[in-house]
Amino acid sequence: MITRGDNRDMEQKLDQKLASIAKEFQQQCTAVQSGFAESGRDLGSGSYSLIQTPRIAVLSGDQTSGNEFGQVWYFFEQDLNYPVTIIDAGRLDRINLAPFNLLIMPEGRYRLSDPAWEKINAWISAGGRVIAIGQAVTALEDRKGFALTRYASDEAKRAAEKASDQITLDERFDQYGIQERKAISNMIPGAIFKVKMDVTHPLAYGMAPEYFSLKTSELAYQPLKNAWNVGTIGSELMISGFAGKNAREEQKNTVVFAVENKGGGSVIYLVDNPLFRAFWENGKFLFSNAVFFAGF
Repeated sequence: MITRGDNRDMEQKLDQKLASIAKEFQQQCTAVQSGFAESGRDLGSGSYSLIQTPRIAVLSGDQTSGNEFGQVWYFFEQDLNYPVTIIDAGRLDRINLAPFNLLIMPEGRYRLSDPAWEKINAWISAGGRVIAIGQAVTALEDRKGFALTRYASDEAKRAAEKASDQITLDERFDQYGIQERKAISNMIPGAIFKVKMDVTHPLAYGMAPEYFSLKTSELAYQPLKNAWNVGTIGSELMISGFAGKNAREEQKNTVVFAVENKGGGSVIYLVDNPLFRAFWENGKFLFSNAVFFAGF
């Protein structure tokens, strides 16, 4: 929704500008004479939020995966033509985050210092947003002040540990020759899973109730507490590709996309990488929602 009252400085040029944008992006604009609605919510009421301009920093360096960092950079530079600032994750504790309101953590294995985490925590509480992608979410797992945890309760954790212990005991009598086959049972090298989306949440704005997610790792988290579990996997699992028997079982009733409100800011968890190799078009749509709409 674009209001004429908030664009008085453009005067009559506003109509020309909107017509030009609509033509360029093949979108249809509809003019209304009033913000009062005959049914539903009035335009411009408290039900509508102003979209903030993202001022984006993207972490890079040896703590990130080169390919996955490149996917994020490519998306902003080539697909959106949108400016970002690249920051070496190893220097984060010496960087002033005040100029930014969005920090993106591409996939990687992060070893951030305690001062860096303290800075990120304070920055989020003051209104910053973090998007953690794929393996980057493990850096937030079980970290104090964050909702991400592999198990929703102590009972679930104990049950999983007991099952793992039993498997270890059983494996004492395995033959050497089957080790590769057993390892494959725990792997997801690439498969498509059906994800149920909460389309009322801004992260799923404009999307269908079901999203087909490309999963390239075995990461699995039970739905988070005190967070919005926007994309979840139920008991119906893989649609295409290969996932090992044990890995498929681990994916049942898990969360794939979640948003945690934290102080004045938020953390957006994307357990599956929606930008993988820059070809998953619906993933680009989801990631754009994360950048421009979610977590405010």
